[in-house]
Amino acid sequence: MRLAKRLFFWIVFCLAVGLMTGGVAELALRLYGITDPLIYRIDERFGYEPERDQEIHRRNLVQIVDDEGFRSTERVCDRACRRIVFLGDSVTNAGTYTRTEDTFIELVNRDIRARGWVAKNGGVNGYSVAQMANRYMYSLESDLDDIVVVYFINGDWYRPPLKMPLPGFPFYLKKPRCAAWEAIRVFSALRLGVDWGGGFRIPASVTGSEELRGRVGYARLPHFLDRNMEAAAALIDFCQERDRHLLFVHSPALNWDMKPLEPKIVEFLRGRGVDLVDFAEAYGGENPDRLLRDMCHYTPAGHRVAAELLRRILIPLIEGGSHGGPKGSPPVGASL
Repeated sequence: MRLAKRLFFWIVFCLAVGLMTGGVAELALRLYGITDPLIYRIDERFGYEPERDQEIHRRNLVQIVDDEGFRSTERVCDRACRRIVFLGDSVTNAGTYTRTEDTFIELVNRDIRARGWVAKNGGVNGYSVAQMANRYMYSLESDLDDIVVVYFINGDWYRPPLKMPLPGFPFYLKKPRCAAWEAIRVFSALRLGVDWGGGFRIPASVTGSEELRGRVGYARLPHFLDRNMEAAAALIDFCQERDRHLLFVHSPALNWDMKPLEPKIVEFLRGRGVDLVDFAEAYGGENPDRLLRDMCHYTPAGHRVAAELLRRILIPLIEGGSHGGPKGSPPVGASL
């Protein structure tokens, strides 16, 4: 009898400790913000985009998507200013590791708002060049736009134009309920997706193509380069028809050895008469660890460098009225 009581006591004790530990973990993860992720919607024209007019709190940072779909400091979009629209991937968006106020786009805004202009952050995590182009043409564009900047890394030209988020990656269509379970799921997804999704096959239902059947990962797949160039050409025509200045900016990445933009892409953009700037020299000229916190995303110092380089390009365009369609200049190597 005494043994049974002792066994019962230890079972109850272990259950109580387990419940308390689980409760503390659940509370800590909720405070961290794991149950308050950015919510996305699916659109087959460009795959996915953040839902408009939302505010999340994660890692003690606030991230806002305004009522037009841009990352912003306010939930209501400023419609009184002329606009510079930035298109890009997670490098442009900057994610939840960087305060919106400290992103290179908001640093540029500090100088151009007084001139009656505003820069808008249309970057979305995981985007290919085709997704950037199609999202702008079908979802973001406005008559207020005067300058459009495609801010890309080399790999964006080789990503498949996805119809929906990659399976396993933490893109959310609704808020998760259990923080602990979500932490396990996110960790597992991130481990599967290390190095450009190299841990699993990408189904044709996601890519909208049979080309990836049986392929693992999608880094540097050349047969997607043509599809991204085709979408970029459509964006170029779209901006020319509306008399908008289009600028392509290359941000280097460590997993591409900090090299300048590939000649084939340079030739394509120059042949279409597009202004092109390459930041490889500026970011490769000193210790990249000071400017990049991983393969391609900026540290606070990296955001400041990008903002300074962009100021030198954009402010003369604004003040000189030199906007309204691509000008066809050769690629410029920007440096500090």
